[in-house]
Amino acid sequence: LSAFSEFAASQSTIEGHNAYLKPNAVQYISLALHELIAMSLLNGALSVPDGRLLFSSTLEDAEGGEGRDLILSWRETGMAAPYSLADSRFGKALLEEIVPAALGGKASAEYDQPRGFSYWLRVPQSQFF
Repeated sequence: LSAFSEFAASQSTIEGHNAYLKPNAVQYISLALHELIAMSLLNGALSVPDGRLLFSSTLEDAEGGEGRDLILSWRETGMAAPYSLADSRFGKALLEEIVPAALGGKASAEYDQPRGFSYWLRVPQSQFF
């Protein structure tokens, strides 16, 4: 985050499971993170001094009952006003359709919170070690 903004690292908390992603997952998750960071710097929590970002990763039982899924969670708070992925058709398609489809996972974005935005991505175990 420091490469994008002088203050982004101090406004952010990153925690959770450190999964070893397979190459396909690295590519698509990197695209998603880049889009989330760009949107946050332009309109979100990282665009205002009091904004906060929490990025976490956890392991949960797979929805199908076999193995574990990696859950990536992005939550922004303290924004001047909430923004919508609808503001960026590319961002919406990338985060809610392209990335989850490429990984065989699921994703969801919530942007109706007062002064907040959240996104989560469920990555199946076939995409990490």
